[in-house]
Amino acid sequence: MSVAPSVVVISAASSFTGMWLAKTFVGAGSRVFALFARENANAYEGTIQAMRLHLLEEAGVNLVFDVPAESGAMAAWIHRHRFDLFIHHHHHMLDYRVAIYDLARSRKVALEPLPELIAALEHSGVPAVIYSSTYFENLSLAESPYGFSKGEVWKALVPLCVSRGIALGKVIIGNPIGAWENEDRLIPSLVRASRERAIFALRAPAAKNWAVPVSVLCTNYLKAAAALRTYPEYVVVPSLGAMTNAQLAEVALLELVQKRLGLAPCQVEPGDESLAHEGVELGPVTDTCDVDAFWDTYATRYRTETTPTRRVI
Repeated sequence: MSVAPSVVVISAASSFTGMWLAKTFVGAGSRVFALFARENANAYEGTIQAMRLHLLEEAGVNLVFDVPAESGAMAAWIHRHRFDLFIHHHHHMLDYRVAIYDLARSRKVALEPLPELIAALEHSGVPAVIYSSTYFENLSLAESPYGFSKGEVWKALVPLCVSRGIALGKVIIGNPIGAWENEDRLIPSLVRASRERAIFALRAPAAKNWAVPVSVLCTNYLKAAAALRTYPEYVVVPSLGAMTNAQLAEVALLELVQKRLGLAPCQVEPGDESLAHEGVELGPVTDTCDVDAFWDTYATRYRTETTPTRRVI
């Protein structure tokens, strides 16, 4: 593996994937600054993000609060600092799966601030940007307002970075899975149903699911960061291949629930097939995965049941 950038800045590291990205670059030898929109750590009290912040602090990530992109605070912070790589990971995520997704809000958070952000990066001499995209990015507004908005940001980023001589890469994220993902997602829901000895209604069991273990995802960000030194534009599409939601549930129940947590797997019943999505092809497998290590890491999440009480900063 090539040497990681000396100093990395990542936005939205309170997210599941953002947390793991920040920790991964620290582990690779980078000094990492994580930017957060909320005013201080106390604003995350009682949420899963609070535990993620605790884990980031333990890993040695530098936490920077009260720098929302839409207010200009993020660009102002970038303007005052020197670093080697900016990972554009922030986006409006509330209701991202449904038609009521707030497109106007997403544009205000991630699209409208772009010219100012890229100008600040140029001023600070930052040579490279990696954009976190989604495999829904090419869908229409009617099909996925969230995916459409992510595509809008990418289309705006390209000319802005090219005109200012900033290398640009993109990592297209399929369905990321791993420890500390949101509790409403499939695998945490299966664990909860198994603990409660409840029946789990699986939505769209036949829908194609491009599962990406977070360890594989993070490895590809490191690869993208290294490749940008040679290729000014670089796209990575990490995936371990397609499986149905039902197949992913079966694997999680065996590897996590039964083998590692010692629970009786919950009963899974097919849910509403109308919720199935046609999906987006991600292409061939790009990486191997240490499956045992991945599930071992995931299991540690359920040995930490509470979020820490934090003092006001």
